[in-house]
Amino acid sequence: FLVLVAASLVARTYADVWMIKNSTSIESAIIGRNSALFKENVINFAYGMPLLAFVNNALKVCIELLLN
Repeated sequence: FLVLVAASLVARTYADVWMIKNSTSIESAIIGRNSALFKENVINFAYGMPLLAFVNNALKVCIELLLN
């Protein structure tokens, strides 16, 4: 069970790094007025959200089960 918690923490870390990188790319596209790059990054962000939500909720459930 602890391995599952550890894997969830690692996945959450990678998800956070990906989200920061993608958010920075969106901001760069806005500043550079590059609408094609902006649309591409927003679409990637939208596709990644369900996976990020799953990782976040899996971590919350694992921690809650560990504490109970």
